[in-house]
Amino acid sequence: MLTCEAKVESAVEAMKRGACDDLSKPFPLAELEERCLKAAKWGALRRENLRWKGLAARTQSAPTLIGDSPEMRQVYRLIERVGPTDAPVLIQGETGTGKEFTARAIQRASRRIDQPFVTVNCAALPE
Repeated sequence: MLTCEAKVESAVEAMKRGACDDLSKPFPLAELEERCLKAAKWGALRRENLRWKGLAARTQSAPTLIGDSPEMRQVYRLIERVGPTDAPVLIQGETGTGKEFTARAIQRASRRIDQPFVTVNCAALPE
């Protein structure tokens, strides 16, 4: 963040919104260049961190679906098709049929693999 006023409040607010540094006028051009390079390195490290988190999430042991029946093979094909999309998915089934495992498999096949997986028991919600 570049500013013409050196106010602590604005610097704190900028940091909360994602700024990695602040610089007030007047400043030497070399200082600006140094801080821009630092910000670029910070951004590259952050992207690399997210890639590693995604890789770790994909490789860590998670509950998996099992079965080789024609119905389960169809479920696997559907997971492969919907995982990479942003389409909402409704998973229905009786208690104990693996709806949550299926949802986790879809998330592992998606671009959201590095995002938190949150389960909601809709039956437990009051009207």
